[in-house]
Amino acid sequence: MSGLAIFRPSPQYDDLSKLAQEHFNADLSPDDRSALRAASSKASRHALIGSVLGLGLGVYAAVRLRRVRADIFAAFRGAEKPTRVVFADGRSGEFFSLFPLSPVCLLPLILCTAALRGDIETRCEWGRRGADGGI
Repeated sequence: MSGLAIFRPSPQYDDLSKLAQEHFNADLSPDDRSALRAASSKASRHALIGSVLGLGLGVYAAVRLRRVRADIFAAFRGAEKPTRVVFADGRSGEFFSLFPLSPVCLLPLILCTAALRGDIETRCEWGRRGADGGI
């Protein structure tokens, strides 16, 4: 069974569908039927175009967000990192580094996997939000 309520089969839907089809065939003139078909195709076309544009804009925004994040991280990585601090009274001290305590061989794997997963999730979510109109 589908997760969305609109795709779930229900007896009420079958009854309403039969009633609408009978009304469409018996009570409407050929001009009304053609006007109704034209209007429904126009609405579905506009919905399709809006969904495609929203999906494209969402993916574009996600790519731009990733590029900006990468630029910010590159700027921090390229900046000179202080190794010691000098106080106003002339004392100086070394910074304690946590890097020797971390599992060096696993750190790049963990960071790359998390970054890749975040990129994929961001592009999918922003694309879906763009297609749904921000809902």
